Amino acid sequence: MLLMMDNQDNWEWPFGDSQVSFDVKVGLSNRQADLDNIIKPCLDTYQSMYADFNDNKVYYVQLEKFIVKKGEEYLDVTITEYSDT
Repeated sequence: MLLMMDNQDNWEWPFGDSQVSFDVKVGLSNRQADLDNIIKPCLDTYQSMYADFNDNKVYYVQLEKFIVKKGEEYLDVTITEYSDT
């Protein structure tokens, strides 16, 4: 799902009070970089962008690390409504 800005000052959180899942793919150029150091700042960023998002609504996180060339680093985040089935 592509998240769009409602206006210049407010971002609209499309999941309301629903529990969510984060699927995070990270391209890192340093093999020694710790994958677990990615998720907390990522969640904190979403919490600062969306007034209606609280990271206590995150029920599932999948993290995947890829090694890439220096200068080609990336962060790909997909958020979906959580389903325990």
